[in-house]
Amino acid sequence: MAPYALNSRVKDSIIRRVSSQMGFVVTGCAAGRGGLNVPWLLERLRAAGRDVNAILELWTPCGPTLDVTMAQGQVWAEASIRYQRQFIPH
Repeated sequence: MAPYALNSRVKDSIIRRVSSQMGFVVTGCAAGRGGLNVPWLLERLRAAGRDVNAILELWTPCGPTLDVTMAQGQVWAEASIRYQRQFIPH
């Protein structure tokens, strides 16, 4: 689908096996800290002749309060932007 891409959504996550070994837990994380290989993704798009937007999407888990959740989202957003800027020309 790379030749047809107009935008790319970057949403990283960590997949862990549960202790019973009978399932998985998928948890969001800042870009570059999970299983998504952002450099590979962007390189494949460029190789297909696409210069797409990299739209950052975070899947921040709920904290004990809304303020805690929002603060965590802010930290992840800043870290994710710093990480992605390494691979995106200005």
